Amino acid sequence: MVIGNPPYIQLQKDGGRLGRRYRDAGFATYARTGDVYQLFYEKGGLLLTPQRGILAYITSNSWLKAEYGRATRGYLAERHTPRRLLEMGQDVFERAIVDSVIVVLSAGRREESQSDSDGAAPGYGVDLDRLDDRAFPPAAHWWSEFRAPGERPWRLLTPAEQTVMDTMERVGTPLRDWDVSIYRGVTTGLNAAFIIDDDTRQELIAADPKSAEIIKPVLRGRDIRRWHLRWANRYLVDTHNGYGKTPAVDINDYPAVKAYLDGHYAALAKRQDKGRTPYNLRNCTYHQEFAKEKLFWADMAKEGRFAWSDAEMFSNNKGYIMTGQSLKYLCGVLNSRLITWYVQNTAATTGMGLTEWTMVMVERIPIPRATATQRRRVAGLVDGILGSGDGDGDVVAELEGELDVVVGGLYGLGGDALRGIGAG
Repeated sequence: MVIGNPPYIQLQKDGGRLGRRYRDAGFATYARTGDVYQLFYEKGGLLLTPQRGILAYITSNSWLKAEYGRATRGYLAERHTPRRLLEMGQDVFERAIVDSVIVVLSAGRREESQSDSDGAAPGYGVDLDRLDDRAFPPAAHWWSEFRAPGERPWRLLTPAEQTVMDTMERVGTPLRDWDVSIYRGVTTGLNAAFIIDDDTRQELIAADPKSAEIIKPVLRGRDIRRWHLRWANRYLVDTHNGYGKTPAVDINDYPAVKAYLDGHYAALAKRQDKGRTPYNLRNCTYHQEFAKEKLFWADMAKEGRFAWSDAEMFSNNKGYIMTGQSLKYLCGVLNSRLITWYVQNTAATTGMGLTEWTMVMVERIPIPRATATQRRRVAGLVDGILGSGDGDGDVVAELEGELDVVVGGLYGLGGDALRGIGAG
């Protein structure tokens, strides 16, 4: 068998040049934020001999779970039969910066009762990262039946794991349907100018005390840890573009800040993410949300890294915030090992082994609708962890262990089910 390797080019690259070229070209798998290799899947499938042709590609695995892969997943599941799916895992190719997958498709849909010529039912997969023996190709006993559930994320799970996944999605309510709002951190277009250290802040305030009005504490993605924020004394020059009834910042009212930004003026004027003047940040209609009680989390992490805060604090665009109701309860659930397992099996990953905790991903996490008493119990455990600061690790581990059991119980999952997926 010959395995094809289509090019990897994001359609948004070069100002969206390829995206514009293919937008109206009739591709059912087109997604503005997607990649050109997705179009190769569609085109390759169209070239197959009906009911006989075989297509084999090796590509990035991101489309299996990412939102931009939704149309590709639906198209392939509806029109073709995924026969083999091999997740290559990390560090297979020395120079690759993405995780790879080999997908083998046969032309047209086939019933599950039909078999290959070798007697195996269509739809088998294996994830090399989950094997003790990474010999290639994987031995026959490592291959397990694979579901291609239409547009939903494609994942390789054991029957026991699939039962846990189905239970969570049946019991939980997607986070987007809770009384919360989710926002991305501030995009400045030029962090080198708009994110400053404490020495620069003090210099600006010394030159003009009024500068303090528009200098606000800010977090980077790396500063958002599990449960806690590790603020690195960085500040945002908050020359916002206006929000609600609050007018845009007039830079002439802050001469010291203006003089500082003038040192970056050429880059300020050239950036796309700017407001009504080069000195202003782009529109951010939710600016006031950063002053409310909220949860922060980073966009890429190996595990849930949600942190609660009621202080006015901004984040750059490597982080997100959530405001609304029951935030400590949600913090506890989202930081549980069960949710980390769920996201690791439904979200896209980077070539560095990190999971992408994007807004779209987090919004679809199924959260159990607990009683008031159950929510208070979870919130109490969160308070205990927060109260420990960066203190006794044994105390935190004990509280986290109790939290994992409580969260599993909210889904109706017992110890055996949790241990079966490494979350108990």
